[in-house]
Amino acid sequence: MMSAFATHEVLNQSPSFEDINLFSTDRALTEAVSREGGGAAAKRLEAFGAASSGRAAPRIFGLAVPLTLLSGLYMGARFGVLADAWMYASYGAIVVMAATGPLARRSDALRQLSLRARATFGLAVVFLMVAKPDAMLSVVVLGLALGISMLVGVPIGLKQQTDLSSTEA
Repeated sequence: MMSAFATHEVLNQSPSFEDINLFSTDRALTEAVSREGGGAAAKRLEAFGAASSGRAAPRIFGLAVPLTLLSGLYMGARFGVLADAWMYASYGAIVVMAATGPLARRSDALRQLSLRARATFGLAVVFLMVAKPDAMLSVVVLGLALGISMLVGVPIGLKQQTDLSSTEA
């Protein structure tokens, strides 16, 4: 079924991970477990594989934000740049990325906007890490990232669905 903002039906996407056992469907993993003598843990791995799909996956992936922050703190401390302005701006961008994540669950349009915002802020963090600008330029870079993500995201709601598709001619 197509959403109100879709222009065509996409058929080349992988299926959702809901109702899929991530352990039993991974042939290489199951063979490695049996080959290496892990048969005793197979039932627990089977249960974990079932729990890891669907509802449990966001909890696992939710570890990404704290791990990213902790690794950034470690690297900043290791190289002595924790007090630099670009580090503060980078942490602000990571907080914005974490805050926009829950928007993805509300609607298709907000999911697209959330993904674009996180992508532009991620690229802005990479730029800040490479360029290491002062405080003012760091804020300008984050402002540009916000502006670009919003400008690119606005047309999502403005697209009109038509009866024509790219396959009809």
